[in-house]
Amino acid sequence: MVTFSLVFKRWPDQAIFKMRFNCFFRVIPLVIGLLNLSIATADSSLVDLKNFPMYQNGILQIPRVDSLNQVGIYQDAILQFDANKNAWNLLNYRIAPQKIELNVTDITITDSFPTQVFLRVTDKTSICSRRIGQINQRLIENRFVVSIDIENTYTGDPLVLCVAYEEIIPLAVYGLSAGSYEYVVNGGIIGNFILNTDNWLKLF
Repeated sequence: MVTFSLVFKRWPDQAIFKMRFNCFFRVIPLVIGLLNLSIATADSSLVDLKNFPMYQNGILQIPRVDSLNQVGIYQDAILQFDANKNAWNLLNYRIAPQKIELNVTDITITDSFPTQVFLRVTDKTSICSRRIGQINQRLIENRFVVSIDIENTYTGDPLVLCVAYEEIIPLAVYGLSAGSYEYVVNGGIIGNFILNTDNWLKLF
């Protein structure tokens, strides 16, 4: 499976966002070809296409674009190819909402091999909240930067059931070398864990 991620500096408006996108348009035809090959040969029951760029009928959808400072700051970008101009038009995108402070109440490291690591994440400040967008993570050196889009759903109506956000987040630890690693959730919570052995299967 081909993954496609873009990293940009943070821009204040759509015009600059479009301008920065232009430098990547040269590689988009190659990416589209690889995506079509990957999707055509993959078992659709095993692939969640929401997590990957998707090209269909001249429309390219890119679920996530990182900046240097924030994971997944731009989401659900939609571009359409204009054959007359031989260029891509940016139709739509959204900016991730302001981050709500979260709490990591538990970290689970499995005894099985390869090792898996899970964070139990809850809303630290609100009794009524829900996830409204993506869960994104990026490994920078030995630190996992995790970004979760949450909104407060409290209305003050006593008849409305209040449920605080809680979710289990798997960290992408397969393929990592033995050592100490950190995690940061929504820019606030910092913790660490240790992988005692190299975390990949050795065929021979």
